[in-house]
Amino acid sequence: MKTHHDVPLEDAMRKGYETRDADVRWVLISGLALLVLIVVTLALMDAVMNHYVRQYAKTDPALSPLAAGRAGPDGPVLQSQPYADLADFLARERQILDHYFVETVQGRPTGRVQIPIQRAMDLVLERGLLERPASATAPAPSTRPERRDATSDGATR
Repeated sequence: MKTHHDVPLEDAMRKGYETRDADVRWVLISGLALLVLIVVTLALMDAVMNHYVRQYAKTDPALSPLAAGRAGPDGPVLQSQPYADLADFLARERQILDHYFVETVQGRPTGRVQIPIQRAMDLVLERGLLERPASATAPAPSTRPERRDATSDGATR
């Protein structure tokens, strides 16, 4: 027995596509239900967030009197001249690498000195590296390949 619902189905099967429109009433009801669900979810999220904020305010310790006097920067601290700042940084680093320095603590020398990096490399070439006494817990020799200078004729550094 055929019903009135079977006729559009048979027609759609014969043509190969849907021949009737979607029910506008059910589309609108579904959209409205989705909108209500979204609004309810947002309201619940807001209520939970406010609860946690109030809970945190109750358990948050009071600021130390010392911390209250400190003022942080107003807004983000941005570099107004990043290239000049980089040049100053590199100049300070170059100063450290290229000059002698005597370490002091409270104005007295500690006996440690810093020498320029080029002089340190020359001393290593002249004297070699210091060797440690062999022990049972000595690490295994490195299996890393030798480094080669890309600008030279391939000699090991």
